[in-house]
Amino acid sequence: MPSKSKCVHCGEEVYEWVRDCPKCGRPVANPDAPLVKDIKWKASGQHRKKNLMPLLIAVILIVIAVIVYFTKYQ
Repeated sequence: MPSKSKCVHCGEEVYEWVRDCPKCGRPVANPDAPLVKDIKWKASGQHRKKNLMPLLIAVILIVIAVIVYFTKYQ
């Protein structure tokens, strides 16, 4: 007889071979794995702002150069 385990999302007893929980519809995962709500996530948006700064400066300099070029030679 197949063994049963609990869905880590809703607690419904499910057979270990099922892919999705019949109650909540979520994928059945390893019962020992931590829940997503229990994981402490780091803010990842701060490093992107630092990496975009040189690109932003380059775009501003190009825009200024184009404006100067067209106002001076037109």
